[in-house]
Amino acid sequence: EHNLRKILGSKFAKKDSNKGLVQKITEIHESGDLDRLKEWRADPRRCAIMELSKVWGIGYRKAQTLIDVHRIWSVKELKVAVEENPKLVEARVHRTLRCHDDLQLRMSREEAMVIGDRVRSCARAVFSELLPSHDVTKLKVEGPMGSFRRGQPDCGDVDVLVTHEDWLDDPERTLSLDKQSQESSLSRSSYARTRNLGDEEATEGEDPDYGAQRSRASRDKFLATLRDRLHAQGFLTDHLGGDGFQKKTTTVQGEVPGAGCSSYMGICKPRETHRRLDIKVYAPQHYAYAMIYFTGNDYFNRSMRCYAKACGYSLCDKGLRKAARSGVSHKDGKYIDNKVAVGRLVVCDTEKDVFDVLGLDYKEPHERNVSDNATEVAEKARRLFEEQRRGGVVVDSSDDEEDARPAGRFRL
Repeated sequence: EHNLRKILGSKFAKKDSNKGLVQKITEIHESGDLDRLKEWRADPRRCAIMELSKVWGIGYRKAQTLIDVHRIWSVKELKVAVEENPKLVEARVHRTLRCHDDLQLRMSREEAMVIGDRVRSCARAVFSELLPSHDVTKLKVEGPMGSFRRGQPDCGDVDVLVTHEDWLDDPERTLSLDKQSQESSLSRSSYARTRNLGDEEATEGEDPDYGAQRSRASRDKFLATLRDRLHAQGFLTDHLGGDGFQKKTTTVQGEVPGAGCSSYMGICKPRETHRRLDIKVYAPQHYAYAMIYFTGNDYFNRSMRCYAKACGYSLCDKGLRKAARSGVSHKDGKYIDNKVAVGRLVVCDTEKDVFDVLGLDYKEPHERNVSDNATEVAEKARRLFEEQRRGGVVVDSSDDEEDARPAGRFRL
Protein backbone atom coordinates (compact mmCIF):
# COMPACT_ATOMS: atom_id res chain seq x y z
CA GLU A 1 0.00 0.00 0.00
CA HIS A 2 2.88 2.35 0.77
CA ASN A 3 4.29 1.94 -2.75
CA LEU A 4 0.85 2.49 -4.26
CA ARG A 5 0.45 5.76 -2.35
CA LYS A 6 3.84 6.93 -3.67
CA ILE A 7 2.72 6.18 -7.22
CA LEU A 8 -0.63 7.97 -6.79
CA GLY A 9 1.07 11.16 -5.58
CA SER A 10 0.74 13.79 -2.87
CA LYS A 11 -3.05 13.59 -2.46
CA PHE A 12 -2.67 9.99 -1.29
CA ALA A 13 0.56 10.41 0.71
CA LYS A 14 -1.06 10.42 4.17
CA LYS A 15 -1.76 6.96 5.54
CA ASP A 16 -5.49 7.44 6.19
CA SER A 17 -6.31 9.67 3.20
CA ASN A 18 -8.58 8.21 0.47
CA LYS A 19 -8.42 4.86 2.26
CA GLY A 20 -11.46 3.39 0.50
CA LEU A 21 -10.17 4.34 -2.95
CA VAL A 22 -6.74 2.86 -2.24
CA GLN A 23 -8.35 -0.40 -1.13
CA LYS A 24 -10.38 -0.59 -4.37
CA ILE A 25 -7.29 0.03 -6.52
CA THR A 26 -5.40 -2.64 -4.57
CA GLU A 27 -8.24 -5.15 -5.06
CA ILE A 28 -8.35 -4.50 -8.81
CA HIS A 29 -4.57 -4.80 -9.06
CA GLU A 30 -4.48 -8.10 -7.16
CA SER A 31 -7.60 -9.84 -8.50
CA GLY A 32 -8.28 -8.07 -11.79
CA ASP A 33 -11.82 -7.16 -10.69
CA LEU A 34 -13.83 -5.48 -7.94
CA ASP A 35 -16.53 -7.18 -5.84
CA ARG A 36 -18.60 -4.03 -5.67
CA LEU A 37 -18.41 -3.72 -9.45
CA LYS A 38 -19.53 -7.34 -9.88
CA GLU A 39 -22.60 -6.62 -7.76
CA TRP A 40 -23.33 -3.50 -9.83
CA ARG A 41 -23.05 -5.41 -13.12
CA ALA A 42 -25.45 -8.08 -11.85
CA ASP A 43 -28.07 -5.62 -10.53
CA PRO A 44 -31.39 -6.51 -12.30
CA ARG A 45 -32.57 -2.90 -12.46
CA ARG A 46 -29.31 -1.69 -14.04
CA CYS A 47 -29.42 -4.53 -16.59
CA ALA A 48 -33.02 -3.67 -17.50
CA ILE A 49 -32.17 0.02 -17.95
CA MET A 50 -29.22 -0.90 -20.15
CA GLU A 51 -31.35 -3.20 -22.32
CA LEU A 52 -34.21 -0.70 -22.75
CA SER A 53 -31.77 2.14 -23.47
CA LYS A 54 -30.50 0.23 -26.50
CA VAL A 55 -33.79 1.04 -28.23
CA TRP A 56 -33.18 4.16 -30.31
CA GLY A 57 -35.24 7.03 -28.83
CA ILE A 58 -35.32 5.67 -25.27
CA GLY A 59 -32.95 7.33 -22.86
CA TYR A 60 -31.99 6.62 -19.27
CA ARG A 61 -34.92 8.49 -17.71
CA LYS A 62 -37.51 6.99 -20.06
CA ALA A 63 -36.15 3.53 -19.28
CA GLN A 64 -36.54 4.25 -15.56
CA THR A 65 -40.14 5.34 -16.12
CA LEU A 66 -40.94 2.19 -18.08
CA ILE A 67 -39.58 0.07 -15.22
CA ASP A 68 -41.02 1.99 -12.25
CA VAL A 69 -44.43 3.00 -13.67
CA HIS A 70 -45.25 0.36 -16.28
CA ARG A 71 -43.25 -2.57 -14.89
CA ILE A 72 -41.56 -3.20 -18.24
CA TRP A 73 -38.17 -4.86 -17.76
CA SER A 74 -37.13 -5.94 -21.27
CA VAL A 75 -37.43 -5.04 -24.94
CA LYS A 76 -39.65 -8.09 -25.46
CA GLU A 77 -42.08 -6.85 -22.83
CA LEU A 78 -41.94 -3.35 -24.36
CA LYS A 79 -42.93 -4.65 -27.80
CA VAL A 80 -45.99 -6.36 -26.30
CA ALA A 81 -46.90 -3.28 -24.23
CA VAL A 82 -46.80 -0.82 -27.15
CA GLU A 83 -49.10 -3.08 -29.14
CA GLU A 84 -51.69 -2.67 -26.39
CA ASN A 85 -50.91 1.00 -25.67
CA PRO A 86 -49.28 2.79 -28.65
CA LYS A 87 -49.02 6.07 -26.70
CA LEU A 88 -46.57 4.48 -24.29
CA VAL A 89 -43.66 5.65 -26.48
CA GLU A 90 -43.13 8.18 -29.26
CA ALA A 91 -43.91 7.37 -32.90
CA ARG A 92 -40.22 7.19 -33.80
CA VAL A 93 -39.67 4.54 -31.12
CA HIS A 94 -42.38 2.42 -32.78
CA ARG A 95 -40.34 2.59 -35.99
CA THR A 96 -37.11 1.49 -34.33
CA LEU A 97 -38.84 -1.27 -32.36
CA ARG A 98 -39.99 -2.89 -35.60
CA CYS A 99 -36.36 -3.44 -36.64
CA HIS A 100 -34.66 -3.30 -33.24
CA ASP A 101 -32.95 -6.69 -33.61
CA ASP A 102 -31.43 -5.64 -36.95
CA LEU A 103 -30.13 -2.37 -35.51
CA GLN A 104 -28.21 -4.22 -32.77
CA LEU A 105 -26.09 -6.06 -35.34
CA ARG A 106 -22.70 -4.76 -36.44
CA MET A 107 -22.10 -4.36 -40.17
CA SER A 108 -19.00 -5.10 -42.20
CA ARG A 109 -16.85 -2.37 -43.73
CA GLU A 110 -18.00 -3.50 -47.16
CA GLU A 111 -21.69 -3.02 -46.29
CA ALA A 112 -20.99 0.37 -44.69
CA MET A 113 -19.21 1.44 -47.88
CA VAL A 114 -22.24 0.39 -49.96
CA ILE A 115 -24.41 2.74 -47.87
CA GLY A 116 -21.90 5.59 -48.15
CA ASP A 117 -21.59 5.17 -51.93
CA ARG A 118 -25.37 5.10 -52.37
CA VAL A 119 -25.78 8.39 -50.48
CA ARG A 120 -22.81 9.91 -52.33
CA SER A 121 -24.14 9.17 -55.81
CA CYS A 122 -27.64 10.39 -54.98
CA ALA A 123 -26.26 13.55 -53.32
CA ARG A 124 -24.34 14.49 -56.48
CA ALA A 125 -27.44 14.01 -58.63
CA VAL A 126 -29.61 16.12 -56.31
CA PHE A 127 -27.01 18.89 -56.08
CA SER A 128 -26.73 19.06 -59.88
CA GLU A 129 -30.51 19.47 -60.16
CA LEU A 130 -30.96 22.06 -57.41
CA LEU A 131 -27.82 24.13 -58.09
CA PRO A 132 -26.99 23.56 -61.77
CA SER A 133 -24.78 26.68 -62.00
CA HIS A 134 -22.43 25.42 -59.25
CA ASP A 135 -19.59 22.92 -59.71
CA VAL A 136 -20.82 19.52 -58.50
CA THR A 137 -17.25 18.15 -58.57
CA LYS A 138 -16.54 20.33 -55.52
CA LEU A 139 -19.30 18.66 -53.51
CA LYS A 140 -17.64 16.80 -50.61
CA VAL A 141 -19.45 13.71 -49.35
CA GLU A 142 -17.46 11.97 -46.60
CA GLY A 143 -18.67 8.73 -45.13
CA PRO A 144 -18.92 6.38 -43.45
CA MET A 145 -17.38 8.22 -40.52
CA GLY A 146 -16.74 6.97 -36.98
CA SER A 147 -15.21 3.56 -36.49
CA PHE A 148 -15.07 3.00 -40.27
CA ARG A 149 -12.79 6.00 -40.78
CA ARG A 150 -10.66 4.93 -37.83
CA GLY A 151 -10.02 1.62 -39.60
CA GLN A 152 -12.10 -0.66 -37.36
CA PRO A 153 -13.28 -4.01 -38.82
CA ASP A 154 -17.01 -3.30 -38.36
CA CYS A 155 -19.49 -0.48 -37.72
CA GLY A 156 -22.66 0.05 -35.71
CA ASP A 157 -24.23 2.72 -37.93
CA VAL A 158 -23.27 5.09 -40.75
CA ASP A 159 -22.73 8.85 -40.57
CA VAL A 160 -22.30 10.79 -43.82
CA LEU A 161 -21.08 14.42 -43.94
CA VAL A 162 -21.75 16.74 -46.89
CA THR A 163 -20.47 20.21 -47.77
CA HIS A 164 -19.70 22.45 -50.75
CA GLU A 165 -17.49 25.53 -50.89
CA ASP A 166 -20.39 27.61 -52.25
CA TRP A 167 -22.30 27.04 -48.99
CA LEU A 168 -19.81 29.44 -47.40
CA ASP A 169 -22.73 31.82 -47.93
CA ASP A 170 -26.14 31.59 -49.58
CA PRO A 171 -25.35 30.28 -53.10
CA GLU A 172 -28.41 32.04 -54.50
CA ARG A 173 -27.58 35.38 -52.94
CA THR A 174 -27.49 38.12 -55.58
CA LEU A 175 -24.77 40.71 -55.14
CA SER A 176 -23.07 43.19 -57.44
CA LEU A 177 -19.63 42.05 -58.59
CA ASP A 178 -17.93 44.89 -56.74
CA LYS A 179 -19.68 44.16 -53.45
CA GLN A 180 -19.14 40.42 -53.84
CA SER A 181 -15.43 40.94 -54.48
CA GLN A 182 -15.14 43.23 -51.47
CA GLU A 183 -16.87 40.79 -49.11
CA SER A 184 -14.77 37.91 -50.40
CA SER A 185 -11.58 39.88 -49.74
CA LEU A 186 -12.65 40.81 -46.21
CA SER A 187 -13.69 37.22 -45.53
CA ARG A 188 -10.31 35.81 -46.58
CA SER A 189 -8.44 38.42 -44.55
CA SER A 190 -10.54 37.73 -41.48
CA TYR A 191 -10.12 33.98 -41.86
CA ALA A 192 -6.36 34.21 -42.17
CA ARG A 193 -6.00 36.29 -39.02
CA THR A 194 -8.06 34.03 -36.79
CA ARG A 195 -5.89 30.97 -37.21
CA ASN A 196 -3.52 31.55 -34.26
CA LEU A 197 -4.98 30.50 -30.93
CA GLY A 198 -4.64 33.23 -28.33
CA ASP A 199 -4.03 36.08 -30.79
CA GLU A 200 -6.47 38.96 -30.87
CA GLU A 201 -8.92 38.09 -33.61
CA ALA A 202 -9.60 40.25 -36.64
CA THR A 203 -12.65 42.49 -36.46
CA GLU A 204 -13.02 43.44 -40.12
CA GLY A 205 -15.72 41.54 -41.96
CA GLU A 206 -18.56 39.69 -40.30
CA ASP A 207 -18.37 36.50 -38.28
CA PRO A 208 -18.19 33.56 -40.75
CA ASP A 209 -21.13 31.99 -38.89
CA TYR A 210 -23.44 34.53 -40.53
CA GLY A 211 -22.53 33.11 -43.92
CA ALA A 212 -23.42 29.64 -42.59
CA GLN A 213 -26.71 31.05 -41.34
CA ARG A 214 -27.58 32.43 -44.79
CA SER A 215 -26.66 29.15 -46.52
CA ARG A 216 -28.85 27.15 -44.13
CA ALA A 217 -32.00 27.39 -46.28
CA SER A 218 -30.13 26.04 -49.31
CA ARG A 219 -28.64 23.20 -47.27
CA ASP A 220 -32.03 22.36 -45.75
CA LYS A 221 -33.61 22.18 -49.19
CA PHE A 222 -30.80 19.99 -50.50
CA LEU A 223 -31.09 17.57 -47.57
CA ALA A 224 -34.89 17.38 -47.75
CA THR A 225 -34.68 16.59 -51.48
CA LEU A 226 -31.96 14.00 -50.88
CA ARG A 227 -34.06 12.37 -48.15
CA ASP A 228 -37.17 12.21 -50.35
CA ARG A 229 -35.18 10.83 -53.29
CA LEU A 230 -33.61 8.04 -51.22
CA HIS A 231 -36.99 7.21 -49.72
CA ALA A 232 -38.65 7.08 -53.15
CA GLN A 233 -35.95 4.65 -54.28
CA GLY A 234 -36.81 2.36 -51.37
CA PHE A 235 -33.41 2.84 -49.74
CA LEU A 236 -34.71 4.76 -46.70
CA THR A 237 -37.46 2.90 -44.86
CA ASP A 238 -38.11 5.07 -41.77
CA HIS A 239 -37.53 8.70 -40.76
CA LEU A 240 -36.50 9.23 -37.14
CA GLY A 241 -35.76 12.92 -36.84
CA GLY A 242 -33.84 15.93 -38.02
CA ASP A 243 -35.51 16.26 -41.41
CA GLY A 244 -33.23 19.21 -42.13
CA PHE A 245 -35.57 21.87 -40.76
CA GLN A 246 -34.94 21.96 -37.02
CA LYS A 247 -33.05 25.07 -35.95
CA LYS A 248 -31.70 25.12 -32.41
CA THR A 249 -32.43 28.23 -30.38
CA THR A 250 -29.63 29.68 -28.27
CA THR A 251 -29.31 31.81 -25.17
CA VAL A 252 -25.52 32.15 -25.39
CA GLN A 253 -24.37 35.65 -26.29
CA GLY A 254 -22.43 35.67 -29.56
CA GLU A 255 -23.83 32.42 -30.95
CA VAL A 256 -25.41 32.78 -34.38
CA PRO A 257 -28.77 30.96 -34.47
CA GLY A 258 -29.48 28.68 -37.41
CA ALA A 259 -25.83 28.45 -38.48
CA GLY A 260 -25.38 24.77 -37.63
CA CYS A 261 -25.74 21.70 -39.79
CA SER A 262 -28.83 20.44 -41.55
CA SER A 263 -29.44 17.03 -40.02
CA TYR A 264 -31.31 13.87 -40.95
CA MET A 265 -31.65 10.66 -38.93
CA GLY A 266 -33.25 7.59 -40.39
CA ILE A 267 -33.19 3.86 -41.13
CA CYS A 268 -32.09 2.40 -44.45
CA LYS A 269 -32.14 -1.11 -45.89
CA PRO A 270 -29.22 -1.63 -48.26
CA ARG A 271 -29.69 -5.41 -48.30
CA GLU A 272 -31.72 -7.72 -46.04
CA THR A 273 -30.87 -5.94 -42.79
CA HIS A 274 -32.02 -2.52 -41.56
CA ARG A 275 -29.25 -0.04 -40.69
CA ARG A 276 -29.12 3.34 -38.97
CA LEU A 277 -28.11 6.26 -41.21
CA ASP A 278 -27.42 9.91 -40.32
CA ILE A 279 -26.73 12.60 -42.93
CA LYS A 280 -25.30 15.97 -41.90
CA VAL A 281 -24.91 18.93 -44.28
CA TYR A 282 -22.41 21.52 -43.02
CA ALA A 283 -21.21 24.91 -44.17
CA PRO A 284 -17.55 24.62 -45.27
CA GLN A 285 -16.34 26.88 -42.43
CA HIS A 286 -17.50 24.17 -39.97
CA TYR A 287 -16.53 21.09 -41.98
CA ALA A 288 -13.06 20.41 -40.53
CA TYR A 289 -14.48 20.47 -37.01
CA ALA A 290 -17.32 18.14 -38.03
CA MET A 291 -14.79 15.70 -39.51
CA ILE A 292 -12.96 15.51 -36.17
CA TYR A 293 -16.19 15.20 -34.18
CA PHE A 294 -17.69 12.40 -36.25
CA THR A 295 -14.41 10.49 -36.58
CA GLY A 296 -14.10 10.06 -32.80
CA ASN A 297 -13.45 8.12 -30.79
CA ASP A 298 -15.55 9.64 -28.01
CA TYR A 299 -12.72 9.60 -25.43
CA PHE A 300 -10.37 11.34 -27.84
CA ASN A 301 -13.02 13.97 -28.67
CA ARG A 302 -13.75 14.66 -25.00
CA SER A 303 -10.04 15.09 -24.33
CA MET A 304 -9.71 17.65 -27.14
CA ARG A 305 -12.75 19.58 -25.92
CA CYS A 306 -11.38 19.54 -22.38
CA TYR A 307 -8.05 20.91 -23.60
CA ALA A 308 -9.77 23.67 -25.60
CA LYS A 309 -11.79 24.57 -22.51
CA ALA A 310 -8.58 24.80 -20.47
CA CYS A 311 -7.32 27.28 -23.08
CA GLY A 312 -10.43 29.42 -22.60
CA TYR A 313 -12.21 28.16 -25.71
CA SER A 314 -15.26 26.11 -26.64
CA LEU A 315 -14.80 23.31 -29.20
CA CYS A 316 -17.62 21.40 -30.90
CA ASP A 317 -18.60 20.09 -34.34
CA LYS A 318 -19.40 23.66 -35.41
CA GLY A 319 -16.09 25.28 -34.58
CA LEU A 320 -13.63 26.69 -32.07
CA ARG A 321 -14.49 29.94 -30.30
CA LYS A 322 -13.37 31.88 -27.26
CA ALA A 323 -15.83 31.29 -24.44
CA ALA A 324 -16.85 33.03 -21.24
CA ARG A 325 -18.29 30.71 -18.59
CA SER A 326 -20.18 31.15 -15.35
CA GLY A 327 -20.63 28.77 -12.45
CA VAL A 328 -19.69 25.09 -12.42
CA SER A 329 -19.32 22.69 -15.36
CA HIS A 330 -20.31 19.55 -13.45
CA LYS A 331 -22.84 18.88 -10.70
CA ASP A 332 -23.74 15.50 -9.23
CA GLY A 333 -21.71 13.84 -11.96
CA LYS A 334 -23.67 15.54 -14.75
CA TYR A 335 -22.21 17.97 -17.30
CA ILE A 336 -23.57 21.52 -17.28
CA ASP A 337 -23.07 23.73 -20.33
CA ASN A 338 -22.16 26.93 -18.49
CA LYS A 339 -21.18 29.07 -21.48
CA VAL A 340 -22.66 32.57 -21.31
CA ALA A 341 -20.87 34.14 -24.30
CA VAL A 342 -18.67 33.07 -27.22
CA GLY A 343 -16.41 34.92 -29.64
CA ARG A 344 -16.14 34.64 -33.41
CA LEU A 345 -15.35 31.40 -35.21
CA VAL A 346 -11.71 30.38 -35.66
CA VAL A 347 -11.82 29.14 -39.26
CA CYS A 348 -9.79 26.04 -40.14
CA ASP A 349 -9.70 24.45 -43.59
CA THR A 350 -8.48 21.01 -42.52
CA GLU A 351 -8.42 18.77 -39.47
CA LYS A 352 -4.69 19.37 -39.12
CA ASP A 353 -5.35 23.11 -38.89
CA VAL A 354 -7.54 22.49 -35.84
CA PHE A 355 -4.77 20.52 -34.13
CA ASP A 356 -2.25 23.21 -35.08
CA VAL A 357 -4.18 26.14 -33.63
CA LEU A 358 -4.64 24.17 -30.41
CA GLY A 359 -0.92 23.39 -30.30
CA LEU A 360 -1.52 19.63 -30.41
CA ASP A 361 0.28 17.00 -32.46
CA TYR A 362 -1.87 15.90 -35.38
CA LYS A 363 -3.24 12.37 -35.11
CA GLU A 364 -4.37 10.43 -38.16
CA PRO A 365 -7.88 8.91 -37.89
CA HIS A 366 -6.54 5.43 -37.10
CA GLU A 367 -4.45 6.90 -34.27
CA ARG A 368 -7.57 8.25 -32.56
CA ASN A 369 -8.52 4.73 -31.48
CA VAL A 370 -5.58 4.60 -29.11
CA SER A 371 -6.46 5.65 -25.57
CA ASP A 372 -2.85 6.72 -24.95
CA ASN A 373 -3.23 9.57 -27.45
CA ALA A 374 -6.43 10.75 -25.76
CA THR A 375 -4.75 10.48 -22.36
CA GLU A 376 -1.89 12.65 -23.62
CA VAL A 377 -4.34 15.41 -24.61
CA ALA A 378 -6.26 15.08 -21.34
CA GLU A 379 -3.01 15.38 -19.38
CA LYS A 380 -2.16 18.62 -21.17
CA ALA A 381 -5.59 19.94 -20.26
CA ARG A 382 -5.07 18.99 -16.62
CA ARG A 383 -1.74 20.84 -16.50
CA LEU A 384 -3.34 23.92 -18.02
CA PHE A 385 -6.13 23.94 -15.44
CA GLU A 386 -3.66 23.56 -12.59
CA GLU A 387 -1.41 26.36 -13.88
CA GLN A 388 -4.41 28.64 -14.39
CA ARG A 389 -5.40 28.16 -10.76
CA ARG A 390 -1.86 29.07 -9.71
CA GLY A 391 -1.67 31.97 -12.18
CA GLY A 392 1.56 30.67 -13.71
CA VAL A 393 2.82 29.88 -17.21
CA VAL A 394 2.25 26.50 -18.80
CA VAL A 395 5.23 24.99 -20.60
CA ASP A 396 5.08 21.67 -22.43
CA SER A 397 7.14 18.85 -20.98
CA SER A 398 9.45 19.03 -24.00
CA ASP A 399 10.58 22.50 -22.77
CA ASP A 400 9.75 23.97 -26.18
CA GLU A 401 9.41 27.72 -25.59
CA GLU A 402 6.92 28.03 -28.45
CA ASP A 403 4.47 25.88 -26.46
CA ALA A 404 4.50 28.18 -23.43
CA ARG A 405 0.98 29.50 -22.79
CA PRO A 406 0.23 32.31 -20.28
CA ALA A 407 -2.61 30.98 -18.15
CA GLY A 408 -5.79 33.03 -18.23
CA ARG A 409 -4.67 35.03 -21.24
CA PHE A 410 -7.58 34.07 -23.45
CA ARG A 411 -10.62 36.29 -23.22
CA LEU A 412 -13.51 37.48 -25.36
